[in-house]
Amino acid sequence: MKKLCGLACLIVSVLLVGSLVAPLHSSGESLPIVSVFEAGQGAEIFLNVGASGGSNNNCTNSALQPPTGYRCYPITGIPAFPTTIFFGNQRWKVGSTASNNRARVFVRDADDNVPDTMYVTGIAITPTTTTANPITVNTNTTLCNATGDSPCRRAHMTLKKTFDLGTGNAVGPLNWSSHAGGNFNAPDFSENVVQDRMIITGKACWSTLTCDVSTGFATRTGDTTPILSPIGGGSQGGININTPVTQVGTTNCSTSGGRCKQTVKLDYELTVRGFDTMNLTDSVSGCGGTCNPGFKKKGQLGPCGDENTAPDPNANPPEEPSLFYQCAQQLIADSNKDDESNVATGGVPAEVCGETCIVILLEGTPPESSGGAGPFIFSAAGEGLCNPSCEFDMTLLSNPAGEQVKVFKNLQPDPPAGDRTFIITGLPPGGAQGDFQLDQVHCRTNLGSTCQLINTGSGNNKTKIGFKVTNLVEGDGLVAELHVH
Repeated sequence: MKKLCGLACLIVSVLLVGSLVAPLHSSGESLPIVSVFEAGQGAEIFLNVGASGGSNNNCTNSALQPPTGYRCYPITGIPAFPTTIFFGNQRWKVGSTASNNRARVFVRDADDNVPDTMYVTGIAITPTTTTANPITVNTNTTLCNATGDSPCRRAHMTLKKTFDLGTGNAVGPLNWSSHAGGNFNAPDFSENVVQDRMIITGKACWSTLTCDVSTGFATRTGDTTPILSPIGGGSQGGININTPVTQVGTTNCSTSGGRCKQTVKLDYELTVRGFDTMNLTDSVSGCGGTCNPGFKKKGQLGPCGDENTAPDPNANPPEEPSLFYQCAQQLIADSNKDDESNVATGGVPAEVCGETCIVILLEGTPPESSGGAGPFIFSAAGEGLCNPSCEFDMTLLSNPAGEQVKVFKNLQPDPPAGDRTFIITGLPPGGAQGDFQLDQVHCRTNLGSTCQLINTGSGNNKTKIGFKVTNLVEGDGLVAELHVH
């Protein structure tokens, strides 16, 4: 009864929080608003957020302290770990990531020439049901649905904040960048994290402190694309993406009194196949402010600069870091924290296709006796693989039996890039006839990329040794399935 009452009580409190106007802190500052939902599945659930500086241990625990310059706001709508609550017609549950990583929001509401930043951390989201069959897949060959809930499901978490604590930023173009990151964790060895995905979008407005952000200007979208690896059962894969710092809208940000006090709402969409948990560390974040385009200050507006140019340490007078550089460094730091947290909890970096990619799926036959075989040594050559050529090796996993994946992502299309070749130069013992042999090569593609089998010898003495990608269409993911026995 306690769990049912807790959910009912939460829903009652949600109705109070779910207005367009954010509740106010005693200082007059609007509090962050956090919500979770699945489109078309029940009401959006607004999670109560407490004031900063209170006694809630989501923020006061020594391990959970905010970075310098940030305020911490506990997400009190999520019970103490490990208790969770349901949303999306009870098709999902949300809770804190761990007892030492509880649900909370960090905000730095700065003024001129220091970026405004916000992020949510310490949240875990898990589906409670699935229609995926099979749950585990070895590549992205069985694509997730574009809409609907089979075989993959999508949930959303949003973070909204009006930056109204201080005097605000000088009136000028508002620029913003966003970050999505964390890790997907398969619950057991019956499934993996292949096809899981993150997408982050956002909107901003500034005409008044209570402007309707749903009708505001869109920020840049970040999309990790689906995970291709790791394919091992029970795996955990860390993944993240940053959007570039870009101007939001086409008009200057001006709220009142010659200042900019923007409202920003980030929408984080997670896609999962099966029952994988999405753990958010420094995971849904944004950074931005107003600035003067170029590298020169204009009145109270600091320079926008660019993401890669640091201040000259020898400049006299000293240079201030540009807004673009500060935000880029902030999101890089968020990505690094995501990666560190993933590795510290037993995960590995996940691999995705990006824009254009080549995926090698190595499969041993029979699979039940091929697991653990390796290393299979490859030589690769071609633009974007390595310069000018390199070797790598693959060892077949025992779970799922006798498979492994290697991804070469964010490649230039061919043409204009030239052919790319992959040759197996070393075969391990344990095959059906002594050493393993390459038996078959099949290339699958969605947009028409092509490959050719590479043989050595002639006539009846031909031996399969690899393949060549002869055409790689922009935006395509060519999957080369190699059977060894």
